[in-house]
Amino acid sequence: MDSLICNNKQDFIIGRKRIMDIFVGKIMFRFLQLFLTINFKYLYMSIIQFSRQTNRKFLFILILTFVFISCARQEKKQQSKIIESKDSVSTDSRLERWLSYYQIKLLDFTDTLAVNENKLVARDYNSETDSLYKEFFVLSPDYLYAIDLDSYGLTLERNAQGNLISYGFEVDTEVSLKDLKKKLAYRLLFCGPSCIPQESYWMNSDLVYILGFSDENNSKYPTIWSFKIREHRMQEIRYISPIDLKGKNYVIDIRLKKITF
Repeated sequence: MDSLICNNKQDFIIGRKRIMDIFVGKIMFRFLQLFLTINFKYLYMSIIQFSRQTNRKFLFILILTFVFISCARQEKKQQSKIIESKDSVSTDSRLERWLSYYQIKLLDFTDTLAVNENKLVARDYNSETDSLYKEFFVLSPDYLYAIDLDSYGLTLERNAQGNLISYGFEVDTEVSLKDLKKKLAYRLLFCGPSCIPQESYWMNSDLVYILGFSDENNSKYPTIWSFKIREHRMQEIRYISPIDLKGKNYVIDIRLKKITF
C-alpha cells in the first residue's frame, strides 16, 4: 500500500510540475513577443532615418524586406495563437480557471489520503438520453472517454426558444466515466452533501482529476480526486485548509454558464 501511495503521489507531483512548466512557457512566449515587437519597431525607425540619407531605390528594397519579415512573423504568431487556443480550451484551462476562480494554489494541496481500490463496474447507457449533456462532457486526450459530471443530478430541458434551462441540482451527485466507443458507463465518484465535484481535468488518457470540495463539519476543503483508470485506483488530495466560498459557485458561474438556472 505504501508503494501505491508513493506512486500516486508522484503522479500528482508530476502533474503539478507540468502545470508550472505551462505557466513558465507562456511567460517566456509573451516575453519573446515583446522583445521582437520592440526590435521591429527599432528597425522601422532606422529605415525612416536612413531614408533621409539614401536614394529611393535602396529605401524601396529595405521596405520590401521589412514587409516580408513582418508577414512571416504574423503568420507564425497566428499559428501560435491557434495552438495555444486549442490547448487552453481542451484541458489546461480547466484546472487553471478552477484554481483561479477560488484563488487557491496547486502547491497547497498537501493533505494526501490513502490510495483506495476503485473497481469500475460497467453499465450500458443511452447516448440519446445524454444529448442535452454532451456539450458539457470533458473528453480524454484520445477522445475515447468522457467525464460526465452532470447527467445524474442535474435536470435539463430546452425552453421554447431552444435555450437550456435547469431548476437546480439533486442532493446526490455522481461522476461517471463514459466509454464512447463501447457505449458503457462507469461510476467514478458518488456522494451526497459530503462532496461537491465541480470540474474535471485529464492529465493523460489514463489519469484524470476530479476537482471540487469535501465538506467536513460544514467546512469546505478544496479537493482533487485522482483516478488511475486502468489500475482502478483512487486517491483523495485535499487543500491545506478549508476556504470560505462566500456564495461563489464555479459550476453556475463558469462551467455551466450557458444554462439558465
